[in-house]
Amino acid sequence: MKILEFNSIRKDLRNKIKFALCIPSIYRVGMSSLAMHTIYNILNSYKDVSCERVFLPIDNSTPYSLESNQPLEKFDFIAFSLHYEINYTNLLKILLKSNIPIYSKERNSTHPIIIAGGPLSANPLPLSSFIDLFVIGDFEPIAKKIVDAYNNAKEKQDFLEQCANFRGFYIPEYVNGKVKKICEYNLDNCPHPISQIVPKVEPKSPFFPSLGKSFLLEISRGCNRGCRFCLIGYQGRPFRFRSYKQIQQIISDGIESTQLKKVSLIGSGLSDHPSLEDICWYIVNNGLELSLPSLRVDCITDDLLQALKKGNQNSLTLAPEVGTERLLKVIRKGFSINNVLTAINSVKQNRIMNLKLYFMLNLPTETSDDVKAIGDLVQKVIQVGFRGSNLKLSINSFIPKPHTPFQWETTIDLDILRNKIKKLKKIIKVKTNFLDPRWAKIQTYLSLGDTEFGDIISMAAKLGGGLGAWNKVLRDSDFTPKTYKLDFNLPWDFVELEIRKKDVLIEYMKAKKDN
Repeated sequence: MKILEFNSIRKDLRNKIKFALCIPSIYRVGMSSLAMHTIYNILNSYKDVSCERVFLPIDNSTPYSLESNQPLEKFDFIAFSLHYEINYTNLLKILLKSNIPIYSKERNSTHPIIIAGGPLSANPLPLSSFIDLFVIGDFEPIAKKIVDAYNNAKEKQDFLEQCANFRGFYIPEYVNGKVKKICEYNLDNCPHPISQIVPKVEPKSPFFPSLGKSFLLEISRGCNRGCRFCLIGYQGRPFRFRSYKQIQQIISDGIESTQLKKVSLIGSGLSDHPSLEDICWYIVNNGLELSLPSLRVDCITDDLLQALKKGNQNSLTLAPEVGTERLLKVIRKGFSINNVLTAINSVKQNRIMNLKLYFMLNLPTETSDDVKAIGDLVQKVIQVGFRGSNLKLSINSFIPKPHTPFQWETTIDLDILRNKIKKLKKIIKVKTNFLDPRWAKIQTYLSLGDTEFGDIISMAAKLGGGLGAWNKVLRDSDFTPKTYKLDFNLPWDFVELEIRKKDVLIEYMKAKKDN
């Protein structure tokens, strides 16, 4: 795969340590990952390290590094950044296509060390048979530890034994006790990628980044809201934000280095940044375009919307999630249906023409009235003036996540979910994207899986990783999803985050009480 790029780094491959940084997705998706740019720049900042990128080939061919067209077997490390469970099979496909044994026990000192990290490491067990080392938490505080440990190690096993003693590492071969997340509490101390890679491609190209050609700017990390279904609200704690002063400098340096004309703000809890409006106005007043992801409806102001409009953002994404006050309280969303409608009215009045809304089905305690209420809320949105191609809906099934209050809600009935979707299709007369219930079930298994589920992931990957492959593997296996009582130890309890399990349980009990 040859793509002309600006700001890519090409270092001497005779360097002592060679990393292949893999995003288990296609190029256009991976290039919109700030994590990729961050890790790439950090590793390449070390004199004795060279880091090159690898993406899932579009044509299912053998993957090679972009910078020097090297096969993965030539690298000392293959590091995967994981953000979606459904990409687990892509991770294994990349190894399979590279003729690298996927099981750790089948690899020896001549093979690359396989590392994985990202928010999904909150439950590393489904991939623990394949990965040598998991990063649990932030990469910035431990990057140098990885480099130093490898420089000091005589061989692979020596390296892994050293890392087993560090906070933030889970090595399946060595660790039997608790593993504590590592966190950088001051985001201003985290290096931000300035010279981000810009592909020299046109919008119609299959390699055009999914977020467009824009400078990716992380203004916050984690979230302090505690929605009971959300992994980031628990795995990503505590909520941290960059200072306005540092953000101004990053924008100035980044735009000079990349020559881009657009800034995309990144951060799951960015709506709560105390200087969000100032940041937006700083961007647009410097003649740049602006892009924001989903915003909380109770954080939307006219001033913010006017900045978005001036920044040429003509579409806004909101996530009401549900249509009733009762269920909003159950999931601890923290706003009301009236807040939703007020925000949507403001969006319309400020002449932002396109609106996308996210909803969830199958949440704990959900009733038929809750399902119908989604359709009723959509109808009210249409009455505000969003309709036709100006309104898009995405309705997905709730997927339980480890370390969240709803981690005990492990079952999903496909027939019930299909009936709910069928009911909504009759009510909603707007273009709506529904997640296939079968994928929802597979994602639930991946999210809450343990070590035993690894063999099933392996079989699905070898069959291509598509829905047909998953259906065949699950049908042919004797796999039965596990349920857990409230007083049982959960498989992923050994991973210690910034919140205690007893507090998570209290939130679950509150959800039941709020019903």
